[in-house]
Amino acid sequence: DANYPISVAAGRFVVDQTAEAPILPHIYSNGHICASILGTEWSPVLSVSIVCVTLHSMLACCKVRGIPPLLSVLE
Repeated sequence: DANYPISVAAGRFVVDQTAEAPILPHIYSNGHICASILGTEWSPVLSVSIVCVTLHSMLACCKVRGIPPLLSVLE
């Protein structure tokens, strides 16, 4: 996005015929990452490294495996 860092950063897992998204509560089957810092809580002061650390923590600390409820907007 040409408006980054004013616009929210974008991130998702690449999903195709050979790779599926991780089965975790904050990851949709299309690869979309459901994280507040990638949406409503975005701020231009957040750096890429902060986003990566946050996502790493979210993925590493997840104790429950499963998919999130389907949202037709994301599919």
